[in-house]
Amino acid sequence: MHKFLSTSILAIKIIISSILIYLVFFLIGSQKVSDGLSYIYNFSKISNVSNLFGASLTSEITQSSLDELILPNVAQSQDLQNSDVAEIDEQNPIVINSNDTQEQIDDILERIDLLRKQLADLQAAEILTNQNQAQIQSQNQAQNKIILTNQTQQNNSLPIISYSGGGSSNPIYSKILISEAQIAGLIGQKEDWVELYNPNSVTVSLANWSIQKHSKSDPCSINTSFYKKNFSNDSVVPAKGFFLVVGTNADDSLKNIANMTIGWSLSENNTVYLMRNQDKINDGNDGDIVDKVGFGLACFPETSSALNPLDGKSIERKKLDQDTDDNSADFRISDEPTPKDSSPI
Repeated sequence: MHKFLSTSILAIKIIISSILIYLVFFLIGSQKVSDGLSYIYNFSKISNVSNLFGASLTSEITQSSLDELILPNVAQSQDLQNSDVAEIDEQNPIVINSNDTQEQIDDILERIDLLRKQLADLQAAEILTNQNQAQIQSQNQAQNKIILTNQTQQNNSLPIISYSGGGSSNPIYSKILISEAQIAGLIGQKEDWVELYNPNSVTVSLANWSIQKHSKSDPCSINTSFYKKNFSNDSVVPAKGFFLVVGTNADDSLKNIANMTIGWSLSENNTVYLMRNQDKINDGNDGDIVDKVGFGLACFPETSSALNPLDGKSIERKKLDQDTDDNSADFRISDEPTPKDSSPI
């Protein structure tokens, strides 16, 4: 639309300039050069079209250069008309019907006035279009700012907390802790589960995360006895809340409150890793380890292992939101396991 208006305005300017040029030559023929040049000069002043002739001659003429071009010629034309040099050869007089000439001039001027009105309307439309475009651009910028703010707020729902996860000082992660784990129920029941805790004041998504388990090997190697499961995209840990991962062989009472079931089988001397990606860990100090706990003679614990829990007991954090990166210092044996899911406390 804006391009169309600009093209239309340029076309009308070309038409007007062509008509004015024609008017000059017409008036030259009628010996009214000064009238024609004066009208062009006044029209260019009134219309504020400094590059009027440039539209048709493909070169821009400034208002000052237009003054220099027209004013001297107006004066010169007037002088010539008053001098003997400008007199018409009496022996070959040019017969001009003044009434017809005036009618033609009036007709040309009327056409120019119509074009001037069209030009003014188009220029007003162009100004309105520019204002609308500026308003739309301003609205788009405001909308983009809202989107950016929403994205920032969404990203802030995964709080950035600096810590040395998994024994590494490099990562900066949303802190989620392994808070409690059990490897067996009473009388040898296979009731193994791991509880996660979110110490942050906002919900944290586990999308693109995984939980992995490593059984003891001698020598310790991540290439043997390994199990991994990815969290679903809708897995979240509520603020100051829990997330329960339960083995598929556990009792139904446990699986009914599970946020996720898993096909592993926890046993003594295992290490459990909470990972910020879905790749198998590179080593025990992988930079994407968010938290880990090893018990018994586990490979790659945090500093030193927690105790192996007996049947019907669990290992739990001494303080729920405390993590010193030392499993033996952070965990203790609990005689009364308390598996908690993500339901409100």
